[in-house]
Amino acid sequence: PAAAGAEGGGGGEDECSIDEHDSGLDSSVRIAGFRLDHLDLLLAVALFIMIVVLAKMIWHHNFMEPISSKLPESCMLIVVGAYIGGIIESFYLLDKCRDSPIAFTPSLFFLVLLPPIVLEAGYFLDNRRFFENIVSINFYAFVGTIWNAFAVGLLVYGFGQADILLPGRHLSLAAALLFGTISAAIDPVAVLAVFDEIHVERLLHILIFGESLLNDAVTVVLFNLLGAFSNRDIDPTLVNASERAIGVDDVFLGIGQFVVVVIASVIIGILIGLLASLTTRFTEHVHVLEPIVVFAMGYLSYLLADLFEFSGILSLITCAIVMKHYIESNVSRKSHTTIKYTMKVLSNLSEMIIFLFLGISLFDSSVHYWDTGLILLSIVLALVIRPIGVIVQTLLLNCFRVKKIGKKAVFVMSYSGLRGAVAFSLALTRIYEAPVLMESTDPALQEEFIVRKSMLTAITSLVLFTVFVQGTTIKPLVQRVLKVRTVSKHNVTMSECFHCTVLDHITSGVEDVVGHFGHNRIRESLQKFDVKIMRKIFERYPEAMDEQILHTFKRLQYQDSKVAAEKDLVFKFGEDTDGGHISVCKEEEGVSDGELADQVEVPELTEVLKKSHLRPHEFHDKNVLPRTESDHRFEPTSSFKIRVQREAKDRHRRTRRARERSRTISVSSPTTYGRLPKVKEREEAIEIEKEEEPKEEKMETIV
Repeated sequence: PAAAGAEGGGGGEDECSIDEHDSGLDSSVRIAGFRLDHLDLLLAVALFIMIVVLAKMIWHHNFMEPISSKLPESCMLIVVGAYIGGIIESFYLLDKCRDSPIAFTPSLFFLVLLPPIVLEAGYFLDNRRFFENIVSINFYAFVGTIWNAFAVGLLVYGFGQADILLPGRHLSLAAALLFGTISAAIDPVAVLAVFDEIHVERLLHILIFGESLLNDAVTVVLFNLLGAFSNRDIDPTLVNASERAIGVDDVFLGIGQFVVVVIASVIIGILIGLLASLTTRFTEHVHVLEPIVVFAMGYLSYLLADLFEFSGILSLITCAIVMKHYIESNVSRKSHTTIKYTMKVLSNLSEMIIFLFLGISLFDSSVHYWDTGLILLSIVLALVIRPIGVIVQTLLLNCFRVKKIGKKAVFVMSYSGLRGAVAFSLALTRIYEAPVLMESTDPALQEEFIVRKSMLTAITSLVLFTVFVQGTTIKPLVQRVLKVRTVSKHNVTMSECFHCTVLDHITSGVEDVVGHFGHNRIRESLQKFDVKIMRKIFERYPEAMDEQILHTFKRLQYQDSKVAAEKDLVFKFGEDTDGGHISVCKEEEGVSDGELADQVEVPELTEVLKKSHLRPHEFHDKNVLPRTESDHRFEPTSSFKIRVQREAKDRHRRTRRARERSRTISVSSPTTYGRLPKVKEREEAIEIEKEEEPKEEKMETIV
């Protein structure tokens, strides 16, 4: 610029000079500044997280127990979100928040908030009970969802054609079926929280949990299929009415697409899960990478399925189940704890943020349109259609089930169909997927936009009704009115595991003898295939012992070491960590013997496992506990060492007292204490001195 100015004369110098503000360069020096435009997104995220964390802390405090014991947590979050939305609306800032990066959009929900919830649900699924009831769960999830979607959709379409709903507005069949699909998405988070609290029977719990897990995947697939049919009415590229009409070939194509999406999603989940298991097989020396592999591979399966327009939810569920089966035997104990609590934290945080956003959106008038008839009809149909479907499906399933589903379970399953975040987000997707509808002046497009806003308002009202009414009343119904059978919560013992395994083999053998190919033989065949082939490929130590057996063995070793310590055997203490500071003892820490036993490292056990091609644990390779008669040394953990040191000090103190007493007290000098001591006390003191004298040097060394 300087050269150009010199060539152009004196006036060119001013024209070509660089303006500091326009160039974006900042050469000024200031004490402080305000850079909200650079940090608005991060500050909003941090603020939302702190709001939900503080709200949950207050909700679970003791003084809130009379209310929190009766209302689900989601109700509180919706109320808090409504207060925040009201404050924002009062300052006329809701329009600006809608255009901000932190605004609640379908992309934010399906790509950021939903995957942690699905991953946590699939990873900690009770695989045995899930697959034992897989036929019933799939029947409720697939057939039940299709029944709810089409029954509600057809009734809404019929009322719409009679001008009872949305009078004067066009409601197509595809749009009505799409509304029925959205209303069929269940999210019984509050119900499952109540079930976990009162410990209902496992069959009822897994049926509701499994159905809700697969129901979301089926709903999203149907939503994408019917959404494409519904968008034909506003597609400008389709001019003729014949092109917009749905023909028989479109119906069969839709059915084929549904089947392909389900199968392809499951295949992607299985492949990514196996790849993650194979990766963790070689992380023996880098345990810190194991949680990263689990989360990254899980999210990759979700994104790959979504990339090819398949079901990311179904893919992630399958991937989580496969990873849980093989990765648990590859990762370390610390990695397992990290994976467990990180998943629960992310899942809980996502659920809280979703319900908070739902409360905020109640004041956004630009996406809502009130239609009393549609709102009341959606609530009534939700209370009627689902119970009819559950009753009919249960009658059909009980014809083939050995363990029948009872009437109380049918009522609870019918009543627990709460709508939640998935239904709200799918309805919101209809608003954001066509931005042209918001700004269009075409009467037909404006009418379509009003119909979509009416559906969003009806779905939001349905979510609020089910969460506040059904979620609040489900606990007294289950606990006091129906008195659903509960099970006592206890840790499964080794004896139970052993007898269950024996019964599995017996039932499989009986089916084999009588020539019946039932689910027991199927399970036995799959287990053999898994042990002989799959585990040898995807596990580091494929023939690993049962974790309960190893735990029991270590507990017995720990008890033996305690007995040896009480008999004053020689102990060899290792160097203390943390600069010589020893942690608090077991009594102060409140640690059980079983937990301390888990910390015991047994190299002999490692060698036996290695020779038998079994899996040694990573915490067996540090301390020493020989089991030979010639060497009884034991190097325990710090919490065990300080307890033994304290016992040694007390014993040494008693020894010195006994020695001093035996030297001072004498029968021939009764005037020492002004009285004649008892002979029994003197004999006891002498015996204690004789017992402890040979070990005096060792005790002083230990102290």
